[in-house]
Amino acid sequence: NYTTLGYGDITPVERWHLLGPMTAMNGVLLFGWSTAVIFEVLRMTLVASGEEGTLPEKRWRLE
Repeated sequence: NYTTLGYGDITPVERWHLLGPMTAMNGVLLFGWSTAVIFEVLRMTLVASGEEGTLPEKRWRLE
């Protein structure tokens, strides 16, 4: 659930004013968490295929 703070034209009642910033912080945390999960899945895929830490072969060389 990613979010922004919006324009400010619609605001909650007084006792719910912290809900907007808390929801925005939750969106930022979820963005970071999603990025970390994607990179971990990519890393595990490279480890399983045996390609982690290897450089591609040079197909040409300068003379």
